[in-house]
Amino acid sequence: MKRMILSLLACFTLGVLAGAAALSMFLGHEIERLTYRTRIQQEELAKANRELNGLRASLKARRKRCIRGFDVKTVLTGELTEIEKRSIRIELEKEIEKRLNPLKDCELATLDYWLIPGMLNERSVTVDGREFELHVETVVVSETLGVLVRAKPKEKVPLPAPL
Repeated sequence: MKRMILSLLACFTLGVLAGAAALSMFLGHEIERLTYRTRIQQEELAKANRELNGLRASLKARRKRCIRGFDVKTVLTGELTEIEKRSIRIELEKEIEKRLNPLKDCELATLDYWLIPGMLNERSVTVDGREFELHVETVVVSETLGVLVRAKPKEKVPLPAPL
């Protein structure tokens, strides 16, 4: 009798563990998707707050046509999984905005827009231990500076063999 109770208890414990493993396997993808979505919304909220603070400051000053914000889009090339692409895209866009930040509040009338692609074109950016080379596809100059950038993983050049 005691042995039967112990075997039923062992089977019940094994079933609970197998069910928990199956549940975590099925919910893992959903958790990853929700984590990614939360991260994007946090970035959008931070960006919106920065823009709101900039707009409040501009209302106090005389209205000039200046660059108030950035709209950065990246296209990743290379063999990457969709999850890697999402994560790297967010980090690349933050890095590109950081590089474009000196242009913020520049007057459009005095801006030399020919130099904008040179700030990013053929530059290297390291994200998650990977190095990417940026290629500017399109630049739209307005109060919101729009930039479309193609990011290509850099190939590692092998070192020459010693003589």
